[in-house]
Order: sequence, then C-alpha cells, then structure tokens
Amino acid sequence: MTVGIAVLGGEEKIEEPVATGISEDEKEEEETEVAEPEEEGTSEESTYTYEDFKGTYALFEGEPYNSPIGLGIMVIGDDSYRSFNHSDVYMTSTILNKTIEGNVLTLHSKSGTEQFKLRYEGDKKIMHYGQSLYSMSSQDLQNSL
Repeated sequence: MTVGIAVLGGEEKIEEPVATGISEDEKEEEETEVAEPEEEGTSEESTYTYEDFKGTYALFEGEPYNSPIGLGIMVIGDDSYRSFNHSDVYMTSTILNKTIEGNVLTLHSKSGTEQFKLRYEGDKKIMHYGQSLYSMSSQDLQNSL
C-alpha cells in the first residue's frame, strides 16, 4: 500500500502545471513569426518584363502539345504583334505603347488596345488572350503544321 500512496503522491505532482521555459506569450510570438514569412511569400508577385511575353504561341484543338494546332497563332515581337491562322489570314499591329502590370501586358496600337495575361507552367509560357495559347519554338511550330 505504500506503493499505492507513492503513486498517488506522484499523480498529484503531475497535475500541477509544469514550467516548460516558454510562456504562452512566447509561444504566440513563435507562431506569428512562422506564419509571417509564409504570408509574405504568397503575396509577392513575380516581376514580368516585356521579354517574358515575347514569343510564339499556339492554340491547340485539344490537350496542349499533344493535339493538332487550332486556328490561332500569335507572335509577339520587339515592336509588333501578329496573329494568324491556317488560312494565311493574318493581322500585324505595330506597338505604339506598352505597359505591364503584374502578369498583364497591355499593348496599344493603331488597331486598338489588347491585353495579354501570362503565366508559367514549368518552362512553358501560357498566354491568355480570349483563349489560352501555349508557347512554342519556331521549329516546333513548323513541325506541327
């Protein structure tokens, strides 16, 4: 029975708060410090330049890169952008002014104002201009047509 009393005495001591060396305020500060960098990382936007948008983009009939190219091909160059389809109908617009806000490029030309949204998936660029067009090298484009 003295063993039982010793255990009861030990249980009473366990019920008392044990100091861990970290107060509740310090725990909250540690949690806040951990959460802040994650919030900063998600709120930062990538900085895009005009060079990011330049290139050749194609509209696919189905799954990108695994289906035939559809009717839309867009080429954004140094001072103009062109769109064309398989019927050799094309439009070339000379760029008068361009602005970039976040991932949106706004081009002003004599024919009007156009906006292009850009995002990356791995090493591929996807430009949204009414529909999603996918980056292609000139060689890949020639091989696909």
